Amino acid sequence: MALKNYVRATELDCEFLEAFLDLGDLLRDLGEFQRAADSYTKAIDLDPTRTESYLNRAHIYGTMGKHELEVDDYDSAITLMPHNPILHGRRGAALILLERYDEAIDDYSILMALKPTFLWARVIRGDAYAAVGKNCEAIEDYTAFINLHPEYAETYVNRGKAWHNLAEYEKAIEDLSRAIELSPDLAEAYYHRGLSRESSGMKMPAVADYRMAAQLGDANAQKLLKDRNIFQ
Repeated sequence: MALKNYVRATELDCEFLEAFLDLGDLLRDLGEFQRAADSYTKAIDLDPTRTESYLNRAHIYGTMGKHELEVDDYDSAITLMPHNPILHGRRGAALILLERYDEAIDDYSILMALKPTFLWARVIRGDAYAAVGKNCEAIEDYTAFINLHPEYAETYVNRGKAWHNLAEYEKAIEDLSRAIELSPDLAEAYYHRGLSRESSGMKMPAVADYRMAAQLGDANAQKLLKDRNIFQ
């Protein structure tokens, strides 16, 4: 009934901005994403100065996996509100999904300048740095986060991987061992510690790590053991 009323309202008044926005919200809640996007588009055509409309449509495009269009809408929203840290964070997340890591790094750098207390931005920017091979920068971000929140095993795994990429195997093993202490069932930590141990000449401990990772369900470890004909 609500849907019929909103549709009827937009038919009676094709410039009824709030009706198009509310219709878009309802269609989104009903899972009719393309129709919701179309409704928000009409709202934007009626008033291109409302940030809310771009955000609503960006959310829909993100849900649909249309991340290029999602980024375009965040571009428009940021033009209207350039100092909103949340907008930069959301655009950065969409850019990472598009593997546009350098642009994502820029967005998260702006976010941190605008909102220094948002510490998780350092972890996300660290991941983006690591994705483009900037391991030193990634380590700096991970370390800044770990210094304030040493309880997250995943951050030690990420820093350990960055150390490994720099051939700093002892530091990698130290971080990955700490991750295992914090989360003994974290398969990824065993797998990557195995890689670092093997690279540093610790063959048997590496195999033990691969086996543990495989038992915990790590597909990379399972494949490695199978390819090498090592009993899991």
